[in-house]
Amino acid sequence: MIDEYSEITDDDEEIFPESITQNNFEFWFTDELLEDVTFNALKKKISATNEEILKAIKYYNERDSFMDL
Repeated sequence: MIDEYSEITDDDEEIFPESITQNNFEFWFTDELLEDVTFNALKKKISATNEEILKAIKYYNERDSFMDL
């Protein structure tokens, strides 16, 4: 599920949106971050395929950095 950012309390506790916790989903990406990774992939390779964009998303998720296409 892609949703809004979680809240961070003063004690550095991360509080996820109710839609995540109520459905036992795993928080993976926000819509803004997914957009950034997709935009970066298309900027590097305007003809990037859906498979290449998905690969770039997985790469970012594992390494916290953008993939060179």
